[in-house]
Amino acid sequence: MVSAGGEEASGPITKPIDPDLLYRTVLAFAGQRVVPRAGAASEVPRDPPATEAASSELTEIAGVDTADGLHRVGGNLRLYRAMLQQYAEDQAETPAALRAALAAGDAKTAERLAHTLKGVSATLGIKPASEAGAVVEDRIRHGRLEGIEGDLVVLEQATEAVIAGIRAALATAAPVAASEAADMAVVIPLLGRLEELLANSDGAALDCVLEAQEVLARVLNPEEFAGLSREVQNFAFDAALVELRAIAARIAEATAGGDGAALGAVLRRLESTLADGDGEALDCALAAQELLERALGGPEADALLREVGNFDFDAALVRVRSLAARLAPAPSA
Repeated sequence: MVSAGGEEASGPITKPIDPDLLYRTVLAFAGQRVVPRAGAASEVPRDPPATEAASSELTEIAGVDTADGLHRVGGNLRLYRAMLQQYAEDQAETPAALRAALAAGDAKTAERLAHTLKGVSATLGIKPASEAGAVVEDRIRHGRLEGIEGDLVVLEQATEAVIAGIRAALATAAPVAASEAADMAVVIPLLGRLEELLANSDGAALDCVLEAQEVLARVLNPEEFAGLSREVQNFAFDAALVELRAIAARIAEATAGGDGAALGAVLRRLESTLADGDGEALDCALAAQELLERALGGPEADALLREVGNFDFDAALVRVRSLAARLAPAPSA
């Protein structure tokens, strides 16, 4: 098909999807003249290009074309890093699962595994694993299993090498950890915001997790971080909400000494005075301001102090009860 501007557009768009090709093809089928998008290659280059600047924030990974991978996700470095991490988690067992399927005579499952590995690798710019997956998929699809062992070994080696490289690069790219208290001050209000988004099935939950993944990775244990990230990225918001509430309960229990106990006492006192409409709530909040900022984080503490200072006791009471419920330790079994 030829667009109104005389440029030929291809028919089907194959994976991995090239954003510029997708753009041109959609416009062509709509009968519109194809013009360069903002940020497209035909535009006067910026200094430096967005994807080039973003890729410099990742350590070079052998076998990964990060510039190509970033291009396919619109230059979103946070999303790209999250996808690389997800790849390392999801594809680590693929070679073994593929071998098991072939041993069981389940060619359909084996082909699907190879196809998925090929596609997701290509999308992320992981060319050796994508090429190895394509070879194995083609062999299985056409029943040419004799001699496939060598190709399986190549696939295993390519996948293992790139996953090791991804894990090392992401660990290197993580910023120097801040103090535990500072991290907690950020995470506690963050979990509250994320809980609200998940409860409302709001797609902004994904942005929330991506933006905060570095501090979350420092505060949560690996199983918690991987589970929460996976559920949110899969838009399984109900499951993510369960994960998040379990995490919040664990954090509350872990901080039950120190600031945790003091914060609980302040929240209980505030709840009592606010419910009675007692102006002493302001004195209580001001006296505990430093603790509130340290334990809740600046934005959450500021919002609470503002509501109390404005004598908006109903709103402050709702906030205090929400905080108390969020920070309450999980009931014992």
